[in-house]
Amino acid sequence: MTVHVVVPVAIGAAVYLLFRTTSLLVFEWLRSIGLLETTLAVRGLVAGINPPEWLLYCLPDGLWVYAVTSWMILIWKRNPPLPWLFVGVALGVGGELGQAVAIVPGTYQHLDMVFYVAGFLGACFQLEYSDETSRILWLRIAGNDRVRLWKRRHE
Repeated sequence: MTVHVVVPVAIGAAVYLLFRTTSLLVFEWLRSIGLLETTLAVRGLVAGINPPEWLLYCLPDGLWVYAVTSWMILIWKRNPPLPWLFVGVALGVGGELGQAVAIVPGTYQHLDMVFYVAGFLGACFQLEYSDETSRILWLRIAGNDRVRLWKRRHE
C-alpha cells in the first residue's frame, strides 16, 4: 500500500513544499507547527531548479487521483464497489469542471483533466497487472455480463 498510496502523495506534497508559492495555506500550517523555517531552508537548496509548469500544477493532482484510486482498490482487496473506485477521479474532474464554471476557486486547465484520468487509469492498470487475481476489476467496469462469462470460463 505504501508504494501506491503514500509515495505518490509524498511526491505531490514535495512538489508543493519545494516549488509552489509560499502564499499557499499549507505554509501557514507549517508555520503553526514550527516547520516553516525548516521547509524554507530546504526550498533554498532547490532554488535554482525550475520545473516545467505541468510538474508544478498538474502532476500533484494526477498523483493524488492515483493514490486515492489505488487506496480504494487495495482496501477492497482489488474488488471495490464501482462508485468507490471512481471517487478520486470524480472529485478531480468535478473540481476542475467546477473551476470552468466558476463554482470552485481556481483556473480550469485541460492538462489537469488529462492528469486526473491518467492517474485513475494508471492505478487501475498498475494494480490490475501486478496481481493475476485482479483481472476481474476491468471486467466489472466493462459490465456484469462479462464478469459472469469470465467466471464461467475460469472456474
